[in-house]
Amino acid sequence: MKPITALMTCLLATTISYSQSSPTPRKGNFSETMTAVLKDFTFNYRNISGDLVLSQGEIDNYASNIELEGSESCMVTRYHSALDTTASWQAIMGHYDEYNKAAKAYSTFYKNLNNVKVRLIDGSILFLKGSYEAPKEELQFVTSALRLQTGDDSFKNLKVELELLYEMNGWVININVVTKEADNEVRPDWMGKNN
Repeated sequence: MKPITALMTCLLATTISYSQSSPTPRKGNFSETMTAVLKDFTFNYRNISGDLVLSQGEIDNYASNIELEGSESCMVTRYHSALDTTASWQAIMGHYDEYNKAAKAYSTFYKNLNNVKVRLIDGSILFLKGSYEAPKEELQFVTSALRLQTGDDSFKNLKVELELLYEMNGWVININVVTKEADNEVRPDWMGKNN
C-alpha cells in the first residue's frame, strides 16, 4: 500500500505544479505571443482557450488565455461540425477613425508578423513569411496572408491573415490564424471539371 500512496502523492504534486505554471504568457510581447498561438495550432488552440464568451448557431467563441500586446481582444472560435473540427484564433488589433493611421498600423503589424519565428521541440526554427498586400483607401478590404515555411504536414494548412477592413465608422485591423485547406482537398474533383 505504501508504494501506491507514494505514487499518488507524486502524481498529485506533478499535476498541481503543472497546472500552476502557464506554458504561455498571459500578455507578452508580440513575437512571443504569436509564437505561442502558432505552436498551439496543432492542438487546435486547446491550451489557450479560456471561458466560453458566446455560443451562437454553429459556433462557440472563447476568450483567449493569451493576448497580443496592444490588441483590443483575442478570441478562439470553434465550429459545431462533424466534418470540420478545426478552430480559429483572432486578435482585434484596433479601430481607427483615420485611414492613414490604419494603413500605417497595418504595415507595422505585417512587419511584426513577417519576423515571427517558431522554435519547435526538436530545435528546428520555422519562419512566418508571406505576401504583403498594400492598403489602398478605395479598397474596403485588404488581406495579407502568411504561412510557416516548413514541409511539416502538421502546419501545412495553417494560414495567418492580416486584415484591414472598412466598417461604418472607420477601419479595423484583425489578425486571424485559420485552417485553410487547398481547394482541391475541400471540393470533390468532379466539381472542378467542365462537363
